[in-house]
Amino acid sequence: MNPSVSIVIPVYNVAKYISVCLDSVLRQTFEIVEAIVFDDGSRDSSRDIIQKYAAKDDRIIPAFRKNAEIYSACF
Repeated sequence: MNPSVSIVIPVYNVAKYISVCLDSVLRQTFEIVEAIVFDDGSRDSSRDIIQKYAAKDDRIIPAFRKNAEIYSACF
C-alpha cells in the first residue's frame, strides 16, 4: 500500500478516547489513507487498544516508545 494521506496521531493515556479517534479515521471515504499511531509510553490500556486495531486493519501503523515528553516526540 502506498498511502496518499498519512495521519499521525500522538497518544498518551487516552484509552477513553482512542477508539473513537481510530474509528473516525477508518470511516474516511478517502481510500488510500494510513494512521500512524504514536504512543509515548501510555500507562493505561491505550497500547492494547492500538494493537487490536492494528491487528484488524493494516492502515493502522502502531509506534511505541518509552515516555519521552512532548518536546522530544518529534525527534
